[in-house]
Amino acid sequence: MLSCNTGLGNGDLVERVIGLPGQTIRSNLETISVNGHILSEAGWYYPRYGQLGSTPIDRITVSPGHSLVMADNRTNSCDSRSFGMICPSSVVGQVVTIALRNGHPHVDFF
Repeated sequence: MLSCNTGLGNGDLVERVIGLPGQTIRSNLETISVNGHILSEAGWYYPRYGQLGSTPIDRITVSPGHSLVMADNRTNSCDSRSFGMICPSSVVGQVVTIALRNGHPHVDFF
């Protein structure tokens, strides 16, 4: 969980850490790769728009002391593609379970 000022007031965003310091991230509209290996966690997206919508990630190496984050709904989200890499001090919590997915009961524990 990430604390963020979105311009609509302060609030928390729930994001997944995609890249850690020193890792190289790259994507096209269908896949994300971390250090040249395709990320197997696909996230949720609208197939019509591809996994990343119209915002792919150019090849980028995550800076020391930072992380690159993305939301699960990657075709319509505010994440590192919008606001850049984050500092560890921005992390305010950790997701431990998902109870609903697409409005339907679904339980995942992390």
